[in-house]
Amino acid sequence: AKFTSGETTEDVTLRRDPATGELTRGGKPIIPVTPDPIPVPKPRPPSPEPPETAPVSAALEHPRGQATGLDTSIDDAINTIDSVHSDGDLPKIPIGTADMGGGSNGRYYFDRDNGKALGIDISNDADHLRPQLTTSHEVGHFLDNQVLKDKSRVGGFGSDQATKEFLPVLRAIEESPQYKKLEKMKRIALDQFDTSLPHAAGMELIKIENQVDYLLDAREAWARAYSQYIAEKSGNPVMLKELRAIVESPVEWSVRQWETKDFAPIREAIDTMFRDKGWIR
Repeated sequence: AKFTSGETTEDVTLRRDPATGELTRGGKPIIPVTPDPIPVPKPRPPSPEPPETAPVSAALEHPRGQATGLDTSIDDAINTIDSVHSDGDLPKIPIGTADMGGGSNGRYYFDRDNGKALGIDISNDADHLRPQLTTSHEVGHFLDNQVLKDKSRVGGFGSDQATKEFLPVLRAIEESPQYKKLEKMKRIALDQFDTSLPHAAGMELIKIENQVDYLLDAREAWARAYSQYIAEKSGNPVMLKELRAIVESPVEWSVRQWETKDFAPIREAIDTMFRDKGWIR
C-alpha cells in the first residue's frame, strides 16, 4: 500500500524481514513501543471508626417507675434526651428530687478539687412548673463539665473555657437578640445606679444587675440553649409547653429563652458540634 500527499509518495506496506523476522515499513524496522503501565489506584485508607457512644440515660441513675409526678417528669425528660443524641464518655451520677429552697429549680454539682461529677437534684417544690426543661438544663451542665471541656484540665466547663468546638455555639448565643437584650438590661442598670439613690432602689438595681450577670454567664447561657435544643429537636409537647410559658411571659426575664426563629442559628451550631462528636447522625 502507498500513501500519497502532494508531491510525496510513501511506501507504508508492512513487510517481515526474512533475515531477522522483524516487521518493517518502507524498509525500516518498526520499533515497538512499550505502553505506559496502567496505574494501580492506591487503596483508600480505612474510614475512622465513629466514636463510641452510649445513651445519656446510661449515666443517669434514677429510680425508674416511681409513682410521683415529678419522678415521671424526670424519666420523660431523660428519655427525650436519649431520642435526640447520645454521648461519649459520661460517668454515672445519681439524679433525683431534693428540697432546694431559695427558689432554685435544680442543680448539678461536682467536686471542684478533682472534677468528679457528683449528681443532679431537681427541686421537689410543689410550685415547680418546668421539671422537664429543668432536667435537661441540668444535664446540659453535666455534659459541659464532663465531656465538652478541655479534658487536660481538672474541673471547669467547656463553655467557660470557650474550647474550639464550643466557640461557634457561644458566638451564635451572643449574637442572638435575646442575649443582646440582656446586655442592654445590664447597661441600663449600671447607668441608673447612683450611691445617692434610696437604699431600696439601689438594692433593686444591684439585684437586677446580679441576675442579668447570672443569665449572661457562658455556662448558664449554654444550659438554657441546650434545654431548648432538646425541646425543639424532640418535639416533646410538655417541654415545648414549658418553653413557651417562659418565652411568652410578660416579665422582662422572658428573654432567658429564645423565640424559635431566633434560636435557629444556635440549634444549627449545636447540631454541628454534636455531629462532629458522633453524637447524632
